[in-house]
Amino acid sequence: IDTSGIAPTFPSAGVVVWDFGDDVPTTTQSINYTLLVTPGVSIPNNTILTNQVEISTDTVGDSPDNNTAQAQTTIYQIVPIATARAVAPPQVFAIEGQVTYLPGTYSANDWALQDASGGIVAYFYPPPAVALGDYVRLVAGRLDYSGQEEIGSPFIYFENLGTGPEVQPVNF
Repeated sequence: IDTSGIAPTFPSAGVVVWDFGDDVPTTTQSINYTLLVTPGVSIPNNTILTNQVEISTDTVGDSPDNNTAQAQTTIYQIVPIATARAVAPPQVFAIEGQVTYLPGTYSANDWALQDASGGIVAYFYPPPAVALGDYVRLVAGRLDYSGQEEIGSPFIYFENLGTGPEVQPVNF
């Protein structure tokens, strides 16, 4: 998700350029991007891919020696909740589902989500703002707490994808 307001160009394969022009502020400027990658091939369950990106400027007078940074993106395949539940901790998974109970229902920081394959408790501190039925995507580690399968640490990513109808929780 690019919120820069600048339309990128693609001068060659694998190269994306955002041109901010010559009117760059004299203060530090930060730009954040969330990159959603859809691979052209199937990714085996729990495979981590790394995409390395070089970030630099070509402003007149800038020294390329001190004006380059490296960023890495780790890609997690979205899997059914049942797949995440079936693997012992501490594996990291990306899952999507609908919220079936809210933080504060049973404890301050846990809540639950489910998809067609089953449900799982999510434990985050502080818990995210969610409503019953919301569609959510998260990337986090699989936990066991007092015999209960959970997802939550390490917490890597959370996104509320939008509202949905309340769903009847399944036993899990």
